[in-house]
Amino acid sequence: MVIFLDIVFLFFIGCTFGWILELFYRRLAHGYWVNPGFLVGPYLPIYGFGLCTLTVIYLTFYDNICNNLKHVL
Repeated sequence: MVIFLDIVFLFFIGCTFGWILELFYRRLAHGYWVNPGFLVGPYLPIYGFGLCTLTVIYLTFYDNICNNLKHVL
């Protein structure tokens, strides 16, 4: 259950920070404020899914990579 809650937390962090970054990018690109999201509130799910996917991939291969580096060094 704790891992699920961690993933949900990462999802919302990714959604929010992605929305903020894209909001400022669009401000610079267009010259006025453009809401980049399609949801109510500051969320862009594509960034949340991306952060969760990268985290799961990293955690899956972390032990394997560290063990291989220990043998090399």
